[in-house]
Amino acid sequence: MNLTNTWIRFSRNKDISIRMFCFPYAGGSAQVFQPLAKMVPRGVDVFALELPGRGRRFREHLLGNIHSIVNDAMKGIFPLLDKGFIFFGHSLGGLVAFELARALRRKRFSLPRHLFVSGVIAPQIPNNEPPVYNLPRDAFIKKLEEIGGTPTEIVDNEELLELMIPILRSDFQVYETYKYVPEPPLECPVTVFGGAKDKIVKPEHIEEWSEQTSILFSRHILNGGHFFIQDHLGDILNIITRTITLQRPW
Repeated sequence: MNLTNTWIRFSRNKDISIRMFCFPYAGGSAQVFQPLAKMVPRGVDVFALELPGRGRRFREHLLGNIHSIVNDAMKGIFPLLDKGFIFFGHSLGGLVAFELARALRRKRFSLPRHLFVSGVIAPQIPNNEPPVYNLPRDAFIKKLEEIGGTPTEIVDNEELLELMIPILRSDFQVYETYKYVPEPPLECPVTVFGGAKDKIVKPEHIEEWSEQTSILFSRHILNGGHFFIQDHLGDILNIITRTITLQRPW
């Protein structure tokens, strides 16, 4: 299979039944999903979105709006839609997964068998928080520390921090300038994961995701803050695996 650097394949399973496309959070690269390849059951093929400006695409220009990201992801995903597939994204990645699913529908391509998102507010809820992406450097770093998720080895390393700040600013800009455009609900099930101590995504923000599916909605609250995914990746994968197993045939 001829792949571009847009989608990084981590699993090497044979007899593939379903593909799992993963979308990283702000500042993240495809590598954050590499552990999934060691955990997924037989028959699941894991691909992760590698955005411009990081990983293998480090020399490419960053993308500052969600439409550019979706268009970039679309170019690489078309050759991979010959099997059933699901989407999973955390935070900004969840929003990108949602918009990519809608873009596929507009082009009359197959929808994901299931949309899994975590740590992200329902897209139709307006973002009334002051923007973070354009804060002065010190204020921006302080905000990163408040949100969490950025490894201390990056925050404490001036050289690494200088490399990461432009990426984080760009990703925050994508999220904070996102404008929801109403469309009919997706004709696929939606499952949302939330953190019990997440100060950014409140329970009501999760419940309102139910408006984005015409089939089935479910939610799961796990212990932890906004980056609960880092401690509960195995738990999340178990839920995803059980869910797609019940939805067979693939």
